[in-house]
Amino acid sequence: MQITPNTVDRAKTLIKRYFDDKGFKKCRSNHLAEKTIHPAKNQVIVDIDIDKKEKIKVHEIQIVG
Repeated sequence: MQITPNTVDRAKTLIKRYFDDKGFKKCRSNHLAEKTIHPAKNQVIVDIDIDKKEKIKVHEIQIVG
């Protein structure tokens, strides 16, 4: 699979959606670097830094009216 800006954006979207479901609503991800591991086969490792921040929990729900 070829690494394109669209591929990186798609990965960030999937990461954001995954952590949103787990309660980390302020999660951020950054594409850091690509390291070539086998130039003859055009293989790379893509590093993505994920900052989960803090988990958001609902302690109380008030219904007025």
